Amino acid sequence: MAYWLEALIFPDANLDILFRPLAHAQLIRMPQHLSLLPFTREFRNQIAEHYPATQTVTYKEMDLLSGSVIELAKAISMIVPVAYIEATYTGGYGGQESIVWKDSEVVLGPLTEQDSINRALRFLGVSKGEAADEFEAMGLHLNRWTKDWLKRDEGV
Repeated sequence: MAYWLEALIFPDANLDILFRPLAHAQLIRMPQHLSLLPFTREFRNQIAEHYPATQTVTYKEMDLLSGSVIELAKAISMIVPVAYIEATYTGGYGGQESIVWKDSEVVLGPLTEQDSINRALRFLGVSKGEAADEFEAMGLHLNRWTKDWLKRDEGV
């Protein structure tokens, strides 16, 4: 079965000034006072327009992470810590990656091992409670595709 998630996750905060020019940004409130900002093609295009890459630093371990997304993450991280997560699986193959910024600096990662997203979520203060892990505690296992998060938030 396939799974595809690419998003930023961060503590709930007023980030309107950062998202105002990004009409395709769709913030989803998550458990434990966190927000999920999933990536769509339209949203990624807007990020590139409003947060152009200013450096050539890329992370070869992270296939989907662009310079513009890094710039947006760094901007968010000046207000609250932010984790970029990506998980792609198909036919039993794939993986997950994460990286966390705080105060515009990488403070965790890039991580590429099997529990990469759990480690980023723990950094953000997620408690697994009775769930199998932090990923499940946040409900990230409930949708198989990034676009499904948007449908879920619309009540579809």
